[in-house]
Amino acid sequence: FEEADIIPQFIDDRCEVDTQTFSEELRVTKKALADAWRNYATSTGEYKGSKKPMPGRNTFNSKIESRGFPSRRCSSNGAQMFIGIRLKDEDEL
Repeated sequence: FEEADIIPQFIDDRCEVDTQTFSEELRVTKKALADAWRNYATSTGEYKGSKKPMPGRNTFNSKIESRGFPSRRCSSNGAQMFIGIRLKDEDEL
């Protein structure tokens, strides 16, 4: 998939990661991360005016998991979460 080329840049630009200890403090819902990536990919022009389809959330989630970020279901609300990664706050961008 060609979209995989911008995922590392998205992670560098928009996320804080911990791939050593996979701190529970760094976590994000799969939906929130996928939505942020979709906005990022569109804003960088990766898909604007392109004939290639933007991949679905499941494809994106697989790409994140293949980069070593485990996922778990949150016990309090049942949401699927990635562990060891979180979205940066606006003031961190």
